[in-house]
Amino acid sequence: MKYAAVLFAVVVAMTGCGSEIVVDVSQVEASIEEFYESFPDLIEGSATADCGEDRQRPSEPGSSFICELSDDVEFIFDVEVTVLDEEGKVEYGAVD
Repeated sequence: MKYAAVLFAVVVAMTGCGSEIVVDVSQVEASIEEFYESFPDLIEGSATADCGEDRQRPSEPGSSFICELSDDVEFIFDVEVTVLDEEGKVEYGAVD
């Protein structure tokens, strides 16, 4: 199985008040795709991240969700996305 352990923080769009954050999933998917495409030995062609149908996801610090990463040939692995703080920063990494 192809595997890469990575953590990378990005700021995503958010709205709401208090501890409620609305994560813009499209921005998260684009960031995951761009990051993993920088590993040509891992990705054949272009990377595609699929985090589900909900384009905006209410979240709070510490919550996480799974995205599927694939390339032009096959499914590569799941990527866990974790919300870090009220500013909407997230980290993501491959799930073994």
